[in-house]
Amino acid sequence: MDYSHKDFTGQCLIERTDLNGQTITGSCFSHEVPDTHIFPDDMTGVTFINCNLDNCFIPDGNIVQDGSQRRYMNIDGVDMLVDADNQPIGAL
Repeated sequence: MDYSHKDFTGQCLIERTDLNGQTITGSCFSHEVPDTHIFPDDMTGVTFINCNLDNCFIPDGNIVQDGSQRRYMNIDGVDMLVDADNQPIGAL
């Protein structure tokens, strides 16, 4: 499957077996919860170029080039950037 230039917002791809070694350009994988595991834990060799990977956990052995990889949470009705401990560090 070609994963480039598609919207996978909120979807789980953890059961996919065809991701390894792919280059994925311009797709959105964003989730609402920080560090969401949406890709297989054993996924390797994937290069994400200009993708929205907000709140997505990316397993070791994969590359993220450009795009967005923010961690954020909705706190009291406001989307806030959060640190590794999920503490607010600024408005989104």
